[in-house]
Amino acid sequence: MGFDCSYQGVPESSALIQKAYDDPEFAEDVFYPVIAFAKGLENKYYFNEREFSPVRELYSEYPEIGTWNYRPASRMHDALIYLLNPDSYAKSNGYSELEQTLPFRIVKGEKVFSDHLRATQGVRVRVSSSGFIEKCLVFCSGFRLDELKGNFDVEKMAELGIYKVGESCEYHYVENYFVELTDFYNKIASLENVSVFISED
Repeated sequence: MGFDCSYQGVPESSALIQKAYDDPEFAEDVFYPVIAFAKGLENKYYFNEREFSPVRELYSEYPEIGTWNYRPASRMHDALIYLLNPDSYAKSNGYSELEQTLPFRIVKGEKVFSDHLRATQGVRVRVSSSGFIEKCLVFCSGFRLDELKGNFDVEKMAELGIYKVGESCEYHYVENYFVELTDFYNKIASLENVSVFISED
């Protein structure tokens, strides 16, 4: 898809998560800004509004939360999913099967958070638990960069209609995404019990 992915860590103990799951209005109006705009959220005019009181408490307890995010410089998420396992990508019978594969879940999140929490373009927000982040790291740490590069086949990827792949597509953008996402997951894992919310917008 032609959207940017963004990744944001939130402590699994935070009451905001359950409230966002239960309350669609809270999820859209209060929780979504946390996972989409955590860096610099304190400077937004609405941060001091009454309904953001639990968010201010979260930032008071975890003042570094604004640094628990990753925004890839490129929109090569589908290309990365392919390079992590070309066979599973090519053999998936539609998007619903693809999103069950491990490479998809590593890049775009373990599961859909809820049907009512969506980014502004309507894509459902996904979430990865701390336990799943550990599984991602096991997979990524055992995946060699030469294998990633060896899977890069512009012709095959273009035939599958992978976004941003064409004659001028450059491999290094996908490699950077993989390396930086792995580094981000390492950071999140070191914090312990932090989930990652993935938005596409």
